[in-house]
Amino acid sequence: MSFRSKLAITYTFFIAVLMFTMGTGFYAYNSFIFEKDAYARLNELTIKMSQQLDNLIQPMDYVSLDLISRSEMIDALRNLLEKDKGRSEYSRDLQESYRTLNSLAMKTLVKKEGYTINIFNEKGDFFTNSRDVQDIDVLANEITDLKWLNQARAKDGKKYIVPPSDQVWSTGSSESTFSLVRMIKDPGNEVGFIEVQNETKELSSVLSVGVDKEITVLLVNDNDEVVYRNKDVDMQSLQHYLSITENGSHPNNPVSGAPEVVYHVASSFTGWTLILIQEKASILKPLGVLKQMTAFIGAGVTLFTFIFFYVFSNRLTKPLRKLKNTMEKVRIENLPRKMVVKHENNEIEALNQSFQDMRMRLSDSINHEFKLRSMQLRAHFDSLQAQINPHFMHNMLNVLANMGMEAGAADVADTCRRISAMLRYSTSTDKRRTAIRDEVDHVDNYFYLMKKRFEHKLEFSIDVDEAMLDIEIPKIVLQPLVENAITHGFENRSGTMSIVIKGFISGNDWKIDISDNGSGFSEDILMDLETRIEHYSKQLLDHEDMAGLSIGGMGIISTFARLRLFYGEELRFELSNNDTIGACISIGGSRVQEYKGGNIVVQNHDRRR
Repeated sequence: MSFRSKLAITYTFFIAVLMFTMGTGFYAYNSFIFEKDAYARLNELTIKMSQQLDNLIQPMDYVSLDLISRSEMIDALRNLLEKDKGRSEYSRDLQESYRTLNSLAMKTLVKKEGYTINIFNEKGDFFTNSRDVQDIDVLANEITDLKWLNQARAKDGKKYIVPPSDQVWSTGSSESTFSLVRMIKDPGNEVGFIEVQNETKELSSVLSVGVDKEITVLLVNDNDEVVYRNKDVDMQSLQHYLSITENGSHPNNPVSGAPEVVYHVASSFTGWTLILIQEKASILKPLGVLKQMTAFIGAGVTLFTFIFFYVFSNRLTKPLRKLKNTMEKVRIENLPRKMVVKHENNEIEALNQSFQDMRMRLSDSINHEFKLRSMQLRAHFDSLQAQINPHFMHNMLNVLANMGMEAGAADVADTCRRISAMLRYSTSTDKRRTAIRDEVDHVDNYFYLMKKRFEHKLEFSIDVDEAMLDIEIPKIVLQPLVENAITHGFENRSGTMSIVIKGFISGNDWKIDISDNGSGFSEDILMDLETRIEHYSKQLLDHEDMAGLSIGGMGIISTFARLRLFYGEELRFELSNNDTIGACISIGGSRVQEYKGGNIVVQNHDRRR
């Protein structure tokens, strides 16, 4: 899979996860808000219906209380109960009572309300404002058969609301009505009843849920009788709803098992309880549309993001592909050649520039490596004087060592072995760098041989910190510097020659000092050495031809050049005169070798040769 495809898929996956998280959070939050609002609306609807029901019943109650409060009606009803209708002396009083009750029942105010007013007693006396009434004898029987009469009597003068009936008892019509009834007392005795009838359609209008047909409406009186229902409810479910005490609870329907939301309000005025029930699935049904919309939008955004990022990544990676093709064309012979990949993106330009810089550094490193190897080979050739067969010399020295041992000349044997070791070390080409430990052994062999030559006129000491013995440096570095001190440091001076080599660690750097008690550097020689060192250092940095660098031997300049190529700018190379007598050559560098460049210090302590 290509990088641009991975990039597009990665970003698309990230966007998909982000959209899924945001969509899930959005849906969950809106579901919570919607569900909370839906429950609140159902609760508000229940309260509003209950208030409207009270507003429907209260005027009916006001009519009944208004008539009962009239003393003439109480007197008239009392006369009808107390006077014997068969006796002529009561005829006038009875007629007056009839007129009074008929007048009260036919009051214009009552008719404006649209109510039917019935005033009656158990003796069969009946007065109404309705024009459609049954025969008086039929009415007398109807009054006796009224099932709710005893319930109204039990209220002892308080209102009793009669549930809707499919037949009007006073007229015999099939029109559905409900009514409010009060027993009339004088003052503690029953003298009759007053009934205020209203059409059931008014009750249905108040309890209508409009277009929301999923809501079940139950109206239950204080005797747990269903007064009104807009749907059929079985007895098991009815008992279940009546047993619920927590408003807004979510019980399961005992028949279907579906979760439902139940709200109920008990009216203190009517004594009735209004219950509204709706299945939870019905309430949350609109959330299905929200879920689909959320999923559709999320999928759309994810698809658009994938297309956008695919096109964008293709455009973004185009210069990278071009840069890749350019890198694949790189060869040793065209390393220094500049290859330009232009793009308006600064990062791509920076990457291309970094690649060009890397090519230049690689080219420089190869040149340094080549020159360092050349210098190393030149050192080997100088060491052997380019005419001697090293294997032959090594073998002959071993023969001489064995002959010395056989003749009892241990010094001769030891001398031959040390010369052989120096020759082996100098001519080996398997490694161009070595540890300071090997350099110390090599210079120790050299001191031994020089000691044999100069005897008591030469003294030397080597003190190198154990911690720096494994640090790598170019081969044959210390011995040429010691040889330079012996050869040139005591030209104009007699007496014992003393050479001290001291190596130590300072932080992350190492340093080796080679000091003598000779004549030291003259000012002219120091200046000449400084000039030549800077000249060859510039040649190294500018990658110029180094053919003439040997300057006739393995001296200070040649040693500096090889160290400079090896350590770069981290090289420390100092030439100075001691405070009292003699000269000192110091070399040093980082404990971690990198090719960076060097510091050259040439000091004159006013010591003359």
